[in-house]
Amino acid sequence: MYLPRLREWREAQGETQGTLGKSAGVALHTVHRIETGAPTTPPTARKLAEALGVSVADLVEEPPIPLENRPVPLAEAPEEAGPARKPLAHLYDGARKGIETFCDHWEHLLEVGDLNRQSLEELRIGIDSFNPVVDALAAAELRELSRRHHEVTGEPLEYGPLALHRKFGKEASLAPAVDRYIGVCLKAMRARAREAGADPKQDAVVVTLEEFQKARHSRAS
Repeated sequence: MYLPRLREWREAQGETQGTLGKSAGVALHTVHRIETGAPTTPPTARKLAEALGVSVADLVEEPPIPLENRPVPLAEAPEEAGPARKPLAHLYDGARKGIETFCDHWEHLLEVGDLNRQSLEELRIGIDSFNPVVDALAAAELRELSRRHHEVTGEPLEYGPLALHRKFGKEASLAPAVDRYIGVCLKAMRARAREAGADPKQDAVVVTLEEFQKARHSRAS
């Protein structure tokens, strides 16, 4: 994943690449590479976001009206405001392709049955790290759609996740990929529970994914 706003948030808080890397436990050259356009992993993104006191979504999206208790990124200067700001379609397109690649891989392995208990456990660890990032990206896209709608129509910005999903969920390019991702994860985690001799309905990861899936469906209704 890419963090196009990392440098803006870092500089807004008076951090250097070195001090941020030290706080986050990330090498200086890694911070530099990310800020110059290199992709990073979800765990590294979370470390950097936590060190800055922001969410991963803040590092990948164009935020709406800045809150008073948060630093103002450089791109929010007056000359950058309004419809002239570039949409982040390229970011969401890249995220969608990454999610679909993940789904293609694991759907194939689940279909042919080429999975054992160890590989399923490794997938569980990956899902635990990846879920917050997928959710953050999906939410970021909805907020951008709300901002662009506001700039065109003058209607108030939407902020609540329920209102955002109901109003812009069908326009979001990530929505089908996220729904597919949840389905693949559920199928894999149910298989993991059965492989361990447990009831999938009592498995904590399965229950969490099912709740996430239900929440998305209820938002869309």
